[in-house]
Amino acid sequence: MWIEPEAKGISKPTGIEAKRLKLLADGCDTSKNVRRDSKDVMGEVSKMRDVIQTLDKTISNLEMELAAARVI
Repeated sequence: MWIEPEAKGISKPTGIEAKRLKLLADGCDTSKNVRRDSKDVMGEVSKMRDVIQTLDKTISNLEMELAAARVI
């Protein structure tokens, strides 16, 4: 019977690290084929464009309010 020597310089992952590694490994499953219709993708692009425009308007309004507040 052989006794396996203890590895030096190699640490075993803690419980939290092991869970993180498992999550990463689960997320890298290449056997899953996810297909999206072009209509779905275009719908998402359209939604993102709307969100970006809304954020752009909000930023512009905040910049104007800031400029007005600096004048006072």
